[in-house]
Amino acid sequence: MPGAWGSAGDGLGFKSCNSILTRIETNDETLSSAIILPMKVLTVADVTRLCRAIRSNTNLRSLSASGHVLTVDQLRCLGDAIVESHGIDCDGGWIRDLAVGDSQMGNIGVTALLQPFVGKTNHLRELDLSYKNIIGDDDDGMSTIGTAFGSSIHLQRLLLGRNDGMKSQGLLRLCESASNTSHSHGGLDHGFPGLEYLDLTECGIGGDTDDDGAAIRSLSLCLLRENVFEQRPKLQLLLTSNPVGHAGVSSLQNLISTSTLSHLDLRNCRIGNKGLQALADALSVCNSFSKLESLDISQNGITAIPKVVSTSGYKKDGDTTITHSLTELNIAGNPLGPAEINTLLTSSLFYNPETLTMLDLSNTRCGIPGAVAALTFVAEINTLLTSSLFYNPETLTMLDLSNTRCGIPGAVAALTFCGQPNTALRELRLFNNKLGTEGLVACAPLLAGGSCGSLVHLDLGGNNAQEEGVAALLSAILEPINPASNETKENEEDGTELMLLEVGGNAIGTRVEELMTRIELEKPHLDVAKDRPTPVATDKLGTEGLVACAPLLAGGSCGSLVHLDLGGNNAQEEGVAALLSAILEPINPASNETKENEDDGTELMLLEVGGNAIGTRVEELMTRIELEKPHLDVAKDRPTPVAADADADEDTDTIEQLTDSL
Repeated sequence: MPGAWGSAGDGLGFKSCNSILTRIETNDETLSSAIILPMKVLTVADVTRLCRAIRSNTNLRSLSASGHVLTVDQLRCLGDAIVESHGIDCDGGWIRDLAVGDSQMGNIGVTALLQPFVGKTNHLRELDLSYKNIIGDDDDGMSTIGTAFGSSIHLQRLLLGRNDGMKSQGLLRLCESASNTSHSHGGLDHGFPGLEYLDLTECGIGGDTDDDGAAIRSLSLCLLRENVFEQRPKLQLLLTSNPVGHAGVSSLQNLISTSTLSHLDLRNCRIGNKGLQALADALSVCNSFSKLESLDISQNGITAIPKVVSTSGYKKDGDTTITHSLTELNIAGNPLGPAEINTLLTSSLFYNPETLTMLDLSNTRCGIPGAVAALTFVAEINTLLTSSLFYNPETLTMLDLSNTRCGIPGAVAALTFCGQPNTALRELRLFNNKLGTEGLVACAPLLAGGSCGSLVHLDLGGNNAQEEGVAALLSAILEPINPASNETKENEEDGTELMLLEVGGNAIGTRVEELMTRIELEKPHLDVAKDRPTPVATDKLGTEGLVACAPLLAGGSCGSLVHLDLGGNNAQEEGVAALLSAILEPINPASNETKENEDDGTELMLLEVGGNAIGTRVEELMTRIELEKPHLDVAKDRPTPVAADADADEDTDTIEQLTDSL
């Protein structure tokens, strides 16, 4: 049972850590996870109590105190305490998950915390050092992490994201120290033998500091067993938003083509066409024990798909055997046209229809032909599989065609496909495709009675339809099925109904509100997500109003308040940023007296700011809130739909021509 709150017995009010420290000191058997939130006041005496209590506690499994400033001596004391507790024979009753320190912890702080672990038995399962200002140029920090855990068979998750000063040099230090420790102390031919998850997001790896991919190559050598036939835990590797380039991808080939990686996230890594070719080369030599399941290559400036034929790839005539098993493929945000999408879908290297369950083509330029090509190919595969002795029902379940210029014919074709027998598609996204009123009216009959094959989630938001279009959708959902038409749906999954319909970014009026009231009564399982009503002119607080409110939310709390709606006030980004900045600020202990009578432990859980300006500064602050205050949900407007390029080719194919192809 987790615990996070304090008590008012020491004069600090609900900011006190006394309550949770007492439970740790008394070895409370119901307390397995201790979370000391950043808005708490963790005093010097509190840290001393915590270290003393950990040494003898046999029930605590997880400790999270991220966001708190701890001195070097305090961090060293905490590390000593955890290592000492790991020496107790208590049937696994040790701290296994650890997250401590603030954004200025730095190399000195990391070394102080982890030095006690070097050469000692420890049972840490997860170590979170994200956003701790670790610098790669220093001998300490990254080297200490590798030395302390390079031979650990227990460490499964290592989170180092958002340390943008790490750079390639830091990764080289980590891998070198881990490999040396693993060889000398563990007798192993690879580092981090138990690792299953490594997060290196936004660490500045690659680019000018590693133009030949040396750091990534060092990582591959560190993780890869010399005898690749020996099993090790499958690894999820996140390299998101690092300038690894095509050289870095080339350095990953050994990990990709063996059994080491199960998930690879290369989103926004500047890999380009050369990087994709390197991936293709790795996949083309995949052996029978490759286990890559998820690949994210979105936002990489890819404009072409390599035309490489794998000797182990998929062929519709069954002449060859599939050996790789991708279940998720994300290629969103790359300027790929219809021809490139078609090449992707017929490439055995990236598209395995027997295993793929999620395909994200959003924000590409696939257009109507590309969207229909995707659906047609999947339909052919479904026909093949349903007639096979080796039928695999886990076919494609999620398809994202957002902002792809698929047009009305593409949208109708997609929904028509969903209604076909033996399809497994459960989530379809058609956001921002300029379908307009005509498009939503055309889609409406395919949702008659509130079902469309196996579909449970449909996103038609951001299509600038008038109320007539949205009303047509809802009216169709409310209509009872015509018994004469049942034969067209008799093979659908039994009982599948639409559960979520997104229509934000389209006009909403009284007619739609009336229909939604009926849906709440007649189809309570269906959630219709729309934009909030237009704000009333007399209630606009504006930027000045939100700035005035901000200090009252300092630290993320305001008395007993858990839900605050400040949406629709037409504030500029400055106002919203002021609110979020105040929430992220640590409480000044001197100001605690003004809140001493607050409910014990109450924090804001939901903040609505839709209907105000949102920009890059607010997005950055929201990213921090997700990390530092994961309990707080900030609800804002969805991004403004991106306009299609002015020179986009218009496709004149009719709906009938395209749906007939399915």
